[in-house]
Amino acid sequence: MLACEDISVSISEKLVFSKIAFTLLAKNCLVIRGGNGSGKSTLLKTIAGFIKPTSGRILWHGKNIWDDLALYQSSQIAYLGHNLGLKKFLTIRQNLSFMANCKNTQGIILACLKQFAIEHIIDVPLYKLSQGTLKKVALAQVMLSNCRLWILDEPDNNLDDFSKEMLAKLIEIRISEGGSVVMTTHDSNIHPGFPQINIEDYNK
Repeated sequence: MLACEDISVSISEKLVFSKIAFTLLAKNCLVIRGGNGSGKSTLLKTIAGFIKPTSGRILWHGKNIWDDLALYQSSQIAYLGHNLGLKKFLTIRQNLSFMANCKNTQGIILACLKQFAIEHIIDVPLYKLSQGTLKKVALAQVMLSNCRLWILDEPDNNLDDFSKEMLAKLIEIRISEGGSVVMTTHDSNIHPGFPQINIEDYNK
């Protein structure tokens, strides 16, 4: 269970958002909405422990994430931001093998790539790929992490319609397996049944 208790964040003395509070149980997905520059990415980075809130607490299964941040980040969460964190001069296989070796998930690399129909280019270096394909590789890396909480910043950006459908199915599978997802999106049609918050309500 993830709980944000009245978290506020200020950057360079400017308030980004104030007193956001929610609880996300296992087997659920929270969708965070808001316009560009409203603080959606900042909120996800705060939940992931990359930004420390000015006030409030973030609890993961009842424990403050800052009490053992390294353990939380290394074993509990998979974070996908706008910077995909991939090495462009390495191949898809080489990029994914690092995560798979850490998580002992080497045996499912091809299965993850097949979800997005890119298994046939596994040995192509990333600098030759489109932005949409890079996003698919990054999502495959999230799947390989086998973490309980996925934190996804606009994961549907640069994806074609087929890949957006696959992403939606993967999120539903992750939830059905007991995981949790926090994500941002501009797509008003994605996951309409999931609980949502509008971060602009907390900008004032």
